[in-house]
Amino acid sequence: MLEETIDLQSIQRRDRQAWALLYDSLVHGTFGLIWKLTGGDRLVCEDLNQETWLAAIDSIEDFDPQRGNLKSWVFGIARNKAIQHLRRAYRDRATEHVSLLADEPLDNSASADLPSTVLETNERAALIQAALATLPEERRDVLHCKYVEGHSVKQIAKKSGKTPKAVESMLSRARGELRDLLQWTLS
Repeated sequence: MLEETIDLQSIQRRDRQAWALLYDSLVHGTFGLIWKLTGGDRLVCEDLNQETWLAAIDSIEDFDPQRGNLKSWVFGIARNKAIQHLRRAYRDRATEHVSLLADEPLDNSASADLPSTVLETNERAALIQAALATLPEERRDVLHCKYVEGHSVKQIAKKSGKTPKAVESMLSRARGELRDLLQWTLS
């Protein structure tokens, strides 16, 4: 267990060796989480991972061991950085799209004029897209065929060369993975 090998007081005193040990034990996990949530752009993931660790160092005084362990706290920071990135990216794309439609420049403050429910809905849509992007291609495709294209299980089975039972199983696994990702991401 991480807390057994890393002295929390040393971390809070910003001891370099303690931070190096913490970083070495968690950096690949935080990178993987960010990768999974953002869709896997290596440069973006590296930047967000770096931001995660800088934020952890800056806010170590806020860590309360009564509320959870150090690993969960650091992973929570990584999750928040990834979500913030997705929200910014979605807003930038939406603003750019509206600018193109309007055929005139639109400043970024325009999104602040939209009702918060529209922004929240759009943010959720971006998070769902990011979660879908983390699924294996075959599962993503079967969800698309079923729920976007409206094909029946039999039609998907015929198209993919699988049995209807295999398609149902794949749909069930894909929905379960997507549900788990979204519950974790949206909570």
